[in-house]
Amino acid sequence: MTDRPPSPNGATPVAPLVRTGRLVDLRRHIEANRESFIRWYADAEIARLLRHDLEPLSRRESVSYFTHIIMPLSGRGHCWAIHRRDTGQLIGTAAVTDVNAVRETCLYRIVIGEKDAWGHGFGTEATRLVALEVFATLP
Repeated sequence: MTDRPPSPNGATPVAPLVRTGRLVDLRRHIEANRESFIRWYADAEIARLLRHDLEPLSRRESVSYFTHIIMPLSGRGHCWAIHRRDTGQLIGTAAVTDVNAVRETCLYRIVIGEKDAWGHGFGTEATRLVALEVFATLP
């Protein structure tokens, strides 16, 4: 899939495009996503909605999670940044883990971290795009 080139003059970097939909694009994660990720995971409401995190993550925990889990998963094609198609804004993240090719199973998780993006179908479309990507590329 083609990607538009990075913005000139040192503007926000554009991550490699993986899949595109009507509402959202799935892209690889890049280091520039870290601050948004930290903000999302520090939010008490988001932490409450996540099954695995009952408390918000500290900055240190979020940095470690992003650096040691999210970035490697993204590099292997198992984690994606969710961007609004109309504005390019980073609004969330989705990942598959525990991929088992023999059983043909995996775990899926998604966070739409920008609350103003809730309830607009972005997560639904991102989930559809992730499913297409997983079935097309993972063993």
